[in-house]
Amino acid sequence: MKAYKVLLFLLVVITTEATCQKMDTTLRMSIQVGSGWTHYYDNLVIGHNGIKNNYLGTSARIMWEPEHRLSLGVETGYYKLYRVDLKQGDGNVDLSIIPLMANVRMRMVKNFYVTAGTGIVIMKSSVNSTGNESSNSTVISYSNVQLSGLYLYHLTRQLAVGGEAKFIWLDKTNDFIQTIHGVVSWRF
Repeated sequence: MKAYKVLLFLLVVITTEATCQKMDTTLRMSIQVGSGWTHYYDNLVIGHNGIKNNYLGTSARIMWEPEHRLSLGVETGYYKLYRVDLKQGDGNVDLSIIPLMANVRMRMVKNFYVTAGTGIVIMKSSVNSTGNESSNSTVISYSNVQLSGLYLYHLTRQLAVGGEAKFIWLDKTNDFIQTIHGVVSWRF
């Protein structure tokens, strides 16, 4: 918790310092935070009938935005993929992911961007049974791909809001998810 306070303090100091000075367009950065609906496309063979695959997901991205159409950055987030309830109340199985992706974003037309990324995904699974027994595991998937379309409406030179539709393919389990997020972007 202390690290979050220090990070928030540094972010406020940096953005305050950046707003008081003339913006250097070659060192322009932006932070984007998004949250919204996440849908897991079911490829399960066992437990197919009791699956819940629509959840709330979040993402955060920091981008370097030079004067050109291309931007580079990194992205992370948290997405719960599914929960399967086992028969007759015997327990449940959960799978969630934390992606760590390198992104390349291109401005196609004014306010519309296409982002592609690749990187690792930390997959966290949990199996819980009614007998107070549980099993947790963490697996890393190394070859993952994402593609997204982003629309940003600029309220000021630095603040923008918009929406993003994102598709993520997970190599380790051959899973595919789709997200639709509301996004807030701050440029500094």
